[in-house]
Amino acid sequence: AAARDAIIISKDVHFHNRLVIGTPPRLIWIRWRNTRKQPLVRQIAELWPGIIESFEGGDWKVELADKW
Repeated sequence: AAARDAIIISKDVHFHNRLVIGTPPRLIWIRWRNTRKQPLVRQIAELWPGIIESFEGGDWKVELADKW
C-alpha cells in the first residue's frame, strides 16, 4: 500500500499495531462501534475532506473513534 500511495481502511487494532513499525502506509483506523456498511460509508464520505487534509499535512494515520 505504501509503495502504491494507497490508503488502507481498517477496524482491526492488531493490523494498526503492525503498521507502526517501519514506513507505514496511510491508514484510516475506524474505532466506531459496530456499524452497518452504508452508514459507515456515509460517515466516511462526510469526513473525507478532513481526512485528506490530515494526510496532506503529513499524518500517516487518521483515527475515527466513537465519542463515548
